[in-house]
Amino acid sequence: MILWSFPPEPETRGEHMPCSAFRWTLQIEAFRWRVAVGLYHQFQTRSDGQWHTSHTTLYDAQLGFPIRFGTDHWYYDGPHCSLELGLLHFNWCGRDGWCDKCYGPTE
Repeated sequence: MILWSFPPEPETRGEHMPCSAFRWTLQIEAFRWRVAVGLYHQFQTRSDGQWHTSHTTLYDAQLGFPIRFGTDHWYYDGPHCSLELGLLHFNWCGRDGWCDKCYGPTE
């Protein structure tokens, strides 16, 4: 469920692109054994005008299973990183430069 939508930004790379606009949303989602609250990037398709959540760019906190401790790093639809403290999980996109596994150590 979308709690808040930020103003959309139009696609500026031309009419040949499949998306017409992009926006950030504050959302709460419940799925299987987790509840998540976070910022998600969305795109609007030209073909049907619908908004779709892109999980390639997200920043969220999740409460739920599995119970883990430590950090994790995975590629699903882009680089994602997480800090897991038992039932509490924080997720972000490593491509922002916040992850040494994605970009290597910074000096």
